[in-house]
Amino acid sequence: MALAKFADVTKDIKDMLGDDFDSKYSLKIKSAAPENTTLTTTLTYSSKDSAIVPKSALKWAGPSGFTLDKLEVTNDLRPTVETSLTGIAPGLKLFFKGNDSDKAELSADYKLPNIMVTTSLDILKGSYANMDLVYKHGDILVGAATAMKMKGSTPESTFKGALKYSIPNVTEVAVTATPQTGSYEGLLLYEGVSPQIKIGGKVSYEKSGLCGAVVSSYKCNPDTTIKKKLDTKGVLSLSVKQNLPKKLSVVGSATLPLNSGLKGIKYGLNATLG
Repeated sequence: MALAKFADVTKDIKDMLGDDFDSKYSLKIKSAAPENTTLTTTLTYSSKDSAIVPKSALKWAGPSGFTLDKLEVTNDLRPTVETSLTGIAPGLKLFFKGNDSDKAELSADYKLPNIMVTTSLDILKGSYANMDLVYKHGDILVGAATAMKMKGSTPESTFKGALKYSIPNVTEVAVTATPQTGSYEGLLLYEGVSPQIKIGGKVSYEKSGLCGAVVSSYKCNPDTTIKKKLDTKGVLSLSVKQNLPKKLSVVGSATLPLNSGLKGIKYGLNATLG
């Protein structure tokens, strides 16, 4: 199990639970461009406006550890930029995220053999400052995150904790907690049935009550994966992912609230080329 940032401690389990169930229609095209750049164009159908919404993003790996991770322009010509820089000191990586109006965030990752420290700061308005720490011991990850936000002129702080235990190629179990909001979550990813089958689940407790979901994934062949998910709200979700030649993958999905019949069904079709 690799050392990860706090935000990524439970990422693989949450990806298993959430990926491939999008109720939208989109086409993403990734293509290599000159001078070590990558251009990604995303076309998404908006049912609200009955129109196709385009979005383009450029990535460029520059010299001396500088990378333009994303230069994104939406259909209304609003730019967003994300950059990173390495080589300043061993284990240190700096990031910047911003747009042309209301966001400018500077963050840093500092990685030691068994410890990852992440900090982020709003350098535009000073509205928040975050610090995360993850410690790895064998097959265990322990993480803590603190966040301070300004609500008017009053600072508010929150604390989150995470713990993940992994048995390689068999099981991952994780728990997260946010005491200030009374939110607690348990996550499970089990791969011990067979190499083709994965089972995932989560149980969440909040002030509004208890909820959860169970997901199963079956890899029929090297190019086809079928997933099913059922949550405690009575929503059944199905998806089929098919890998095709020329680096094309297509995911079809359907979401059905069992208490509303076929009238509540939602479909999704998402394709990625490149």
